[in-house]
Amino acid sequence: MAEATEIPQSDRDGAKGWTVALVAMSCLIVGPSSLLVSSFGVLLEPLSVRYGWSRGEVGLAVTFMAAGIMLCSVLQGALIDRFGSRRVVLTSIPCFSVALAGLCLLPSSLPLFYATWFALPFASVGLWPASYLRVVSGWFDRKLGLATGVANAGIAVSVVLIPPSLAAIAARVSLNASYLTMAALALVAFPIALLGLRELPILHSPSVAGPTQSLTYARIIRDPSYRLIAGCFLLLGLTGTGLVANLVPILQSKGLSTGQALNGLAIFGVMNLLGRLFTGYLLDQMHVSRVYWLLMISTIVSLIVLVLPAPALAKIAAVGALGLLAGGEFDILAFSLRRYFGLANFGRMYGLAFSLFQLGAGIGAALLALSVDRLKHYDFGLIVLAVSAFASALLLGRLGPYPSVAGEIDAGR
Repeated sequence: MAEATEIPQSDRDGAKGWTVALVAMSCLIVGPSSLLVSSFGVLLEPLSVRYGWSRGEVGLAVTFMAAGIMLCSVLQGALIDRFGSRRVVLTSIPCFSVALAGLCLLPSSLPLFYATWFALPFASVGLWPASYLRVVSGWFDRKLGLATGVANAGIAVSVVLIPPSLAAIAARVSLNASYLTMAALALVAFPIALLGLRELPILHSPSVAGPTQSLTYARIIRDPSYRLIAGCFLLLGLTGTGLVANLVPILQSKGLSTGQALNGLAIFGVMNLLGRLFTGYLLDQMHVSRVYWLLMISTIVSLIVLVLPAPALAKIAAVGALGLLAGGEFDILAFSLRRYFGLANFGRMYGLAFSLFQLGAGIGAALLALSVDRLKHYDFGLIVLAVSAFASALLLGRLGPYPSVAGEIDAGR
């Protein structure tokens, strides 16, 4: 049974809920999305120097980490639905911290290096966004979208703060000092979560639509609405991590200087933060499919601007607009699952959809790499990504009104 805090229904959307949202944001700042995914790039060069491996050999660890995240997301979903987010989070924080500190002892073995980065997502299994978004979603109804955006903003804040700090520590002190700093930062989340991460008893919340019993994955994927959401995020994944990782070389291939490309990436980061809050606000004002279409139109236009001849300023603006989608995509996923299915199976549903998103991200990254390798430009890959974004919007646009009666998920609904 998940740990929960009984509060009156009148407290929903109130001060206690916003406190939980800020707690979730704080924990996500020092979570694996920051300390593993966002920070790997700044550690690549120090890792290459320490072990004598090429940047390509070190960089391949990202592929293993992505595979670990895909599998870990499904496991995380099952765990938080079974035991509750709070227990899983509090158990995972010390495990994650110890694993990060253990990187100091990693020997010069490339297979072991890859295995370690594959395993690190499992050491932090309860600390990926789904755990926190599940808790926050239980505290909100009318302001659910904005609350989700506030919680997710922690990831955007971390991108600005954590990687540059770790890069400076690695350069001025040592790589091991960066690892130990990461381990210490991970532990910061423990007292915050212990004192502030409080769950509502989701099975007795009358404002939560959806089934109150635990469902198997087989039954979940038979649901038509869930298939639309999952299919949407598989296609959306193509415009995810792979595109973000290639933004600087894409801008450089269009004639922008390194400085201009880095400025574009900085603007992307700012828009990523604003996108989480802006998307959350819009989700409380209109149906999720309309919000998604607004983001997709912006994304498709931006991808086309990157393909066609345009001034450098227009290219940089296009990258900034892409940040809106990158900021709002997981607000939309969490919001959709909460509105259509409630919270009893939120973890499983989120984990599976997130895994599909990561699969799409891998395909998108490979597509961009193939495009520049074979055709000597990114244009073909960017056009395919624009088509994929349009197709994803068509899928999500088929969702009907939000259900208001519990138990509507079924194969024969």
